[in-house]
This record gives sequence, structure tokens and C-alpha cells, in this order.
Amino acid sequence: MYNNEIKGSPETRKRIIESAVSIFSKYGYSGASMEKITEKAGISKGLIFWYFKKKEDLIIEVAKMSLPLDVIDDALMKYSGIELLEDIGRNYFKKYASSDMRNLFLFTLSSGSIYPIISDNIRDICTKMVRAIARKTCDNDDIKSEIKVRQFLGALLCYIINPSEIPEDVYLKNLIKNYEKI
Repeated sequence: MYNNEIKGSPETRKRIIESAVSIFSKYGYSGASMEKITEKAGISKGLIFWYFKKKEDLIIEVAKMSLPLDVIDDALMKYSGIELLEDIGRNYFKKYASSDMRNLFLFTLSSGSIYPIISDNIRDICTKMVRAIARKTCDNDDIKSEIKVRQFLGALLCYIINPSEIPEDVYLKNLIKNYEKI
């Protein structure tokens, strides 16, 4: 029996998204069915389509959430210099500590060719945000500074893809030391 909730409630939308994160992280975007998501959310299939007109709309919403856009945006608003990198690193590790979010992030990175809007968001990270981080950590966004930032973010991604035996705090501290030397 499905819960009786007011159509359009923020709680229902949140439950759909949380269920989608869980299901997509297990089955991928193409392998997950809307039925599995509605079953996990405890809602009717019709209700999910009231919130998201098609499966692709839900995929795009969840895929955007899986990217570190929020981590980087938040850090850029609060910090500069090495503190900016420290905050990005700490919150990056927090965000991807959950296997669901980590798996979802990896599915998102690999699905850009199927969902062009996802590729656009990934490009956003690799252009505007990289340059913004470079300006706040190197005082410019020249090629050398951009490469430093890409190396930093790439090393974080590498840790998420294949977690090291090196503790996160030690990894981040040494990553920042290397950043300062470049």
C-alpha cells in the first residue's frame, strides 16, 4: 500500500531522489527501472511522473547531485589559498564516503555520451570551476595554474575510484604539499 501524501510535497520529492540515488547506484542509469525506484520510495508510478516527466529528468537531477559541484561552489564562497584546497578535499572525501554516492559519481562520469547535459556539467567543473580555483589559489588562471588544479582534482578522483590505504587526511596533506611545490 502506498503512502497517502499531498502531491507536490517536498518530502515526497526528497524520498524519490533518495530512492533514485540508491537504485541508480546499484544498477546504473540504464539498468534501473522506475518501478524499482517507486517501490523503494513507497509511492505510485504515476506520482513519480508528476515530479519527473520522464526517467531522463530524474537521471539528470541525480547525476548533477553526484558531481562535486556543491563541494567546489561552497568552498569557493568561503575560502582562498590553501584553505580552499583543504576544504574541497575534506568535503570531497565526505561526499564520496558513501558507496552509493561514490558509485553514482562513477556512473555519472561514464554516462556523459548518453546524456549531453551531464557532459555539460562535467565540462563546467573542468573549465569555470578549475579557473576559479586557480584564481583563488594561484592568483591567476593561466595554463600552469589550471594544470595544477586539474592535477589536484584528478588526484582526489583517483582516490575515490581506487581508495588508497593512505588515510584521507594524510593523502590530502601530501597532495596539498605537492600542489604548493608545482
